[in-house]
Amino acid sequence: MTETNLSQAMRPHGLLGRIFAALMERMNEGSYRWAVDALKDTPPKSLYEIGFGTGRFLELAASKLKVRRLRGVDPAELVVGMAANRLRKFAKTCEIEVRTGDDTAAYWPTETFDAVAAIHSFQFWSDPANTLARLRTQLAPHGKLVLILRNHGRNPPAWLPNPISRSGNEVVGTRAALAAAQFALVIDQPIDTASHGLVARPE
Repeated sequence: MTETNLSQAMRPHGLLGRIFAALMERMNEGSYRWAVDALKDTPPKSLYEIGFGTGRFLELAASKLKVRRLRGVDPAELVVGMAANRLRKFAKTCEIEVRTGDDTAAYWPTETFDAVAAIHSFQFWSDPANTLARLRTQLAPHGKLVLILRNHGRNPPAWLPNPISRSGNEVVGTRAALAAAQFALVIDQPIDTASHGLVARPE
């Protein structure tokens, strides 16, 4: 991957970034809908997404799950603006805050959430062990953590920040990391040839 493509994958920017973000949204639509289905048995009233991209999953959460409090971080200023514009139509029924940021900090340290999601963004986490440990404290006791992993195969790109994603067996490594952070898996299944879904609860 060229430096330009790497930069766009992690932080879309400019006209090329808008095109890239739109393509990623279309490619990930099935994963967004899978995540909605994974949460619909007990729809969350509050949800936090790490790496929300264009805001499509947050839009589905507000419209399909009737979430009343949405939070999100993404490292790309471009998509933060895109998501904020997209979600504005829910302002009367949902409390929404999206920010520029990544997985490394507690952006709403006094809040707890019924659900936390990272859809094809886990690969960009730089500190997965500490992030998972922190998220466990921010999840309500009945809450769910939804991770959808990109299938990189046995030869993942060396530029991926997440050491688990670089390991060559991301699913197995993520299962182990969840167990170490005291999460129990409740769903563990392939979504399609490019994606694997994991849903976990705090133990």
